Amino acid sequence: MDEMDVVRGMRADAPAPDRARLAPGRQRLLEAAARGGHARRLPGGRMLAAVATVAAVTGIVVLAAQLTGPEKSEPAEVVSEFEKAARSVEKPAGSVAAARPVAGEAPRGWTYRKYVEFNSSLFYRGMNKALYTGGDDVVWSTRTSEVWNRADIRDTYEKNAYTDDKLKKYSATGRNRVPSGWQIDCGQWGTPDRLRRKISGISTDPKRLREDLRLAMLPAEGTSMGSHYNRIHTVLKCVEDIPAPVHGALFRALELMPGATLSKKPVKDQAGRSVLTLSWPDSNSLKYNNIREEILLDPRTYAYLGERSVYRAGGTIDGKKNTADVLYSSELMTRIAVVKAPGRER
Repeated sequence: MDEMDVVRGMRADAPAPDRARLAPGRQRLLEAAARGGHARRLPGGRMLAAVATVAAVTGIVVLAAQLTGPEKSEPAEVVSEFEKAARSVEKPAGSVAAARPVAGEAPRGWTYRKYVEFNSSLFYRGMNKALYTGGDDVVWSTRTSEVWNRADIRDTYEKNAYTDDKLKKYSATGRNRVPSGWQIDCGQWGTPDRLRRKISGISTDPKRLREDLRLAMLPAEGTSMGSHYNRIHTVLKCVEDIPAPVHGALFRALELMPGATLSKKPVKDQAGRSVLTLSWPDSNSLKYNNIREEILLDPRTYAYLGERSVYRAGGTIDGKKNTADVLYSSELMTRIAVVKAPGRER
């Protein structure tokens, strides 16, 4: 047995080398051969030695390719929509604080929000047709509501159809307490400043965040999955400048909740804006009404833009099966700004 027999016996079962990996070396050999007619001719012995050297080099390249095998590329990282959201809001340029105004930016400034509600006749037709006496056409109505609140106090001012479109003060404390809709949703945990301070200290571990958030927002003591989801909903809706690490942890905590969904592609809301939809399968809404409640988020900043309600495909409207999801109402926050006083929009 000679040396070549040894070489041939080494990893005889190895796959053939990738031709593309040998091409550069082969090309250099061909170029060198093409230049041979113009170079000084070597004596016969040297010529044979040169040929033997080239053959040996080629054999080594082939052997190395067989020993190492084909190159393997790293598998692409699979990132969920919740993780994409978390990474985005953790970047300073992608955080809500960088993209939306905060009351603290102006001395004792007021945060102004404008909401537009869209409601359709499908509400009763999907739940209980006996309560609906209108025609078969889908009729939509709209209603505008404006809210002013300050970061350091719980009182709010509102202007809407219930106040005859006049500015009205709602007290959150004292004997004459008459909470507004915004106070019921956002003001029951104190001033915006107080809620912001509370959530700033909670854990950013997704598994611990839910319990920390529950303790921070007492007396909201529910421990069900729905209660956890509602508290995260409140933070997304009511706190404009969520600390970036907490904001990212909120989305990672949502991903751990069975059934929670964040849409991959934007859809159009009734104001014509591109929005992402966030939802969790509330058992009561699904069981009794076949309804999916969705939170609407900005595709770039993941900031809260409103909510909407959808009759899910497979339910009934007017006693007939609907084959696709049907939108029947929404509440959109169409403007947010910092102003100097209640009643002002700028």
